[in-house]
Amino acid sequence: MFMQNSLYRKADLKDLDKLISLKDEVKKEIIKKDLDIWQDDYPNRDLLKSDIVNDYGRIITIDEKVVAYMALIETSIDYEGDFYQGHYLLSFSRIMTSPYYRNIGLAKRLIKEAILEAKDRRYDGLAITVDAINERAVSLYRSFGFINVGYIDIPEAKNTLDKYILLF
Repeated sequence: MFMQNSLYRKADLKDLDKLISLKDEVKKEIIKKDLDIWQDDYPNRDLLKSDIVNDYGRIITIDEKVVAYMALIETSIDYEGDFYQGHYLLSFSRIMTSPYYRNIGLAKRLIKEAILEAKDRRYDGLAITVDAINERAVSLYRSFGFINVGYIDIPEAKNTLDKYILLF
């Protein structure tokens, strides 16, 4: 239904205000569900703007409304460690889907697009960190074959961030 009118593309600075609105919608849902994730103002305007400027931001629009977002980022120090050694990984982060457009496959499409881009760019696989209490996200990543390979302690995060990886 909605997916027929959808477009996946790189985010542009002209999308920034729409991304902030999307983030605000998602944060309200997080609070309503009493999920203790995305503390404070994360992800803030400066971070989302940086994603766009650095060519990391990816969006899905439906009838020109931004309804889903992710950052697709070169691996960083967060992904170094025993399991990651020797693997050239792309990571994705900050997946957001509008509560008004849930259950139509937007998050799955973002991940499928990330997999395609990682393969096209000749990465060995994808990595993601996710709050362990975010069961819906964990289930989604596992459905694609991501496996848990450990955790990261990030001082500003109140929960354990589990590391997941999918090798091609």
